[in-house]
Amino acid sequence: MKSRWSDKKLRAFVDRYAPKYGEALAIRAYSSQLLGSDPELVLHGGGNTSVKEPFENILKESIPAVHVKGSGWDMATTGPEGFVPLDLGKLLSLERLDSLDDTAMFGQFALAKLLPVSFNPSIEALAHAWIGKKYVDHTHANAILTLTNRVDGVSVVQEALGEDVVVRPYLHPGFALSKDLSEAVKDHPRARGVVLLKHGLFTFADDPKISYETHIELVDRAETYIRKKSSRTFFDLSTASSPPPFVSDLIPFVRGLLAEKTDTPDRPYRPVVLSLIRDQELLKIISHPEARKFVGGPVLTADFLIRTKPWIAFVEDPDVKNLDRLKEQIRETVQAFIGRYTDYHERGIRRTGRSHPMFNPAPRILALPGLGVFCSGPTLKEARITADLARVTLKVKSRIAAMNGTYKGIDEDELFEMEYWAPQLAKLSKKRGALAGKIAVVTGAAGAIGSAICRRLLEEGCCVAGTDLPGERLEALREELSAEFGDHYGSGHGCHRRGERAKGV
Repeated sequence: MKSRWSDKKLRAFVDRYAPKYGEALAIRAYSSQLLGSDPELVLHGGGNTSVKEPFENILKESIPAVHVKGSGWDMATTGPEGFVPLDLGKLLSLERLDSLDDTAMFGQFALAKLLPVSFNPSIEALAHAWIGKKYVDHTHANAILTLTNRVDGVSVVQEALGEDVVVRPYLHPGFALSKDLSEAVKDHPRARGVVLLKHGLFTFADDPKISYETHIELVDRAETYIRKKSSRTFFDLSTASSPPPFVSDLIPFVRGLLAEKTDTPDRPYRPVVLSLIRDQELLKIISHPEARKFVGGPVLTADFLIRTKPWIAFVEDPDVKNLDRLKEQIRETVQAFIGRYTDYHERGIRRTGRSHPMFNPAPRILALPGLGVFCSGPTLKEARITADLARVTLKVKSRIAAMNGTYKGIDEDELFEMEYWAPQLAKLSKKRGALAGKIAVVTGAAGAIGSAICRRLLEEGCCVAGTDLPGERLEALREELSAEFGDHYGSGHGCHRRGERAKGV
């Protein structure tokens, strides 16, 4: 991994944002996007950053403040508007406490806000406030998770990254984690970074470039260590062949199995959308003779949990030559997962006393050796996010196996705490249309009536594939609807019309 810092591009950010937000926040937005735009560091809203910079209120008074990335904002794209200014003095005073529950913590965040913004700061806002450096960077880098998510994670991290990095145990995000992290930094004043097991990496400095490039350097050290320790012959045992032609026949069957049951008589099922991964690298991973050993085990990090569920469903020895038998194997795997998840939820309810209803107990990720990885979500966008997280999860677990390591994820107690934790659930609270999970094919889409139908379906959350004769009108419609609705309007199967091949958009 190499630094992508560019003084020229930084200047462009300063020129664009400094007049309204100030130079420090303009620089913060630039280095945050550098981190967030690298999928080896950050995926789909994960990670967070901050900068300590005085805030000028309406009375022109200067208040010491920490500006923390808002929860759910994507580091790859957010500008200064995605940061929440918080009264630094109020947050520093909380460090004197021995404990603080989540409700009280978020109440203090609300009291510390210096602008009436509608979103919350990152869950780790206290850690950002209590680390005594101007710039703080935090990611869930894949290479770091490859080192931490194993039974010997502490010794491996220390061997790979050196003595100038502090290693801390996994703790539930919030006050306890922030307190532990702050004390670790104070106890090791020369530390250049802190690794949290099964969580990620923190770096910090008064100079934004130093904090960013330290982050890149430590991740590069981890990547180099992984390459040196990995067996080059591990995947030679497996050959990934092209999936059989009936994979497309499985898609509606799998969608039906993963659909969520409801209590509504006129709509007994809430459908899901699938994103299917079938590239050679992932096929080779899930088709490895020992895949069952390393694919199993909990999710990589709690930040993935709300998208992926605690585990991946894995179909052992699928009969890829017999469609009927394969369907029965998939059904048995999904039913076993549902039973396991139901038991997990019941244990969590008894242990915590919470009354949160159980989410759809069906798997979000279903791996079929030789065929692919089926990833589901209530919308196409969310299914694709799940697919991205599934890809990272499988790669990290396979790298640990290739290093002859033993995977160790988050304990069940913590999994349940995070999956049913209100601040995490808030990230999924966006209202979906009445047709979310439905898929429609519209023929004659480029015409006036067809395009109006496409638009109305999209407005209700439906996934739409529009087909018509190829030409400028269809291309114009594709560009218009894709720009407005993004992932919900995409490539569809072509069809024959008036003797010509229609084009899907």
